[in-house]
Amino acid sequence: MNNNRDSSNRSGHLAVYVKAGGVDTLVIDDDGYRHSSIEVDQALISPDKALEEAVYMTPWLLGDFSRIDIIASSPRFTLVPEQLADDATTVAAIADRLWPDRGDDTLETDICGCAVGLISVFDRRLSGFVGRTFTRATLHHRLSPLVNFFTSLSRPVNRVKLYAHFSGDNDLDVVALNADGPLMANTFECRDTADAVYFIMAAVKDCGLDALDDEVIVCGNTERATAATEKLRLYLNSVMPLLLPVSDSGIPIELLYFTK
Repeated sequence: MNNNRDSSNRSGHLAVYVKAGGVDTLVIDDDGYRHSSIEVDQALISPDKALEEAVYMTPWLLGDFSRIDIIASSPRFTLVPEQLADDATTVAAIADRLWPDRGDDTLETDICGCAVGLISVFDRRLSGFVGRTFTRATLHHRLSPLVNFFTSLSRPVNRVKLYAHFSGDNDLDVVALNADGPLMANTFECRDTADAVYFIMAAVKDCGLDALDDEVIVCGNTERATAATEKLRLYLNSVMPLLLPVSDSGIPIELLYFTK
């Protein structure tokens, strides 16, 4: 691919979500959006191998897009005030304090639309493959579009709103907000409903959510979300599903933010 091609000839925005067992893609252009899921060999458990296999199976991913966003998970991340995230020296100092053994792994920073930044560290094998394979690609932590998406919805006023997002595997993402912005954002491994309810109720307590007046919004995998909602309603007054505007297309919520 010619990396020096005139940008005026490029079209479309490609977003790729690297997940367990494959990738989801979203192409956004003047004709709207096109979503696809690409399953790979389950033995390819590392994100870089899953992405590499997806590119091999679907060479159109190497098209000359005007913008490419790669979304992946990493256990090494933290939220910081936006003014800290804007300064590269400060970001590096924070990363060195939190992850002194990060070595050559890649440091990335996203500015979320809520006056916070999300600092994350990606394995150099993934960032290296992205850099060698895609032109103008940016790596994002999986929580970054979730925080952006949830904060783009109606903001609570003098209350706490907690979003519980169930992925198709064992992950549970919890994002809690008040009128000033995020109170927390974290991902938990939950193999059953009891674990999910435990982590959500712990977040409810830690974030000062009022069990009578504040809202818990549940979304994601229908089966897992429905089971958790039934249990949560035993303890909380307002547990509601999130109706996603393009949910019928099966687009993961990690990619929904990029349709805006």
